[in-house]
Amino acid sequence: MSLVLLGILNSQAAAAGGAEAWDWLETTTLTSSSADIEFTNLNTTYASDYDHLLVRAETGNTGTSNYQQDLLFRINGDSGTNYDHNRFMNQNGTIANTDVAGQTYALIRDCVPGDGDPKKGSADIYLMDCFSTTKKSHWLAIHGGATSSESATGLTAGNFRSTSALDSLLFYSSSNNLTTGSTISIYGFKGA
Repeated sequence: MSLVLLGILNSQAAAAGGAEAWDWLETTTLTSSSADIEFTNLNTTYASDYDHLLVRAETGNTGTSNYQQDLLFRINGDSGTNYDHNRFMNQNGTIANTDVAGQTYALIRDCVPGDGDPKKGSADIYLMDCFSTTKKSHWLAIHGGATSSESATGLTAGNFRSTSALDSLLFYSSSNNLTTGSTISIYGFKGA
């Protein structure tokens, strides 16, 4: 049984009988505020060993609002209208569904606390078959966050309309800079 959808990495649950493992690959933690966090050379470094990636993000932004912001990301620096997503959201008890096509970025809604505390919001982003050059990249994000005035949990599924192998990921907030202490880690899953 995979425990990934419960927010638990299989490697963390090995004692509980988890047979599959996610390997930690790299982490960036900001020591000062920054506009973005970028990972490069992913295809060169990891494609020979891994089929899928998990990105675990805990980010805040430098705004002073109590409202949450979106975590945006781009694959391979592509700013074309090649990103689609469907979002299911529970925000303060209100359920919403949104379909969006032709965006210039991938969006993980309401997971960056606007009060600057990166420990109040998180997102787990699964990138499936991300090094394939014959399949489009698909991603799934489970996310949530809380500030003093709102809380949100959600599920976002998306598609990057390209058959290019994933080589870089650029993460940024929908407004303001990412705060000191914002951390993004990448894990890899070895295929069968």
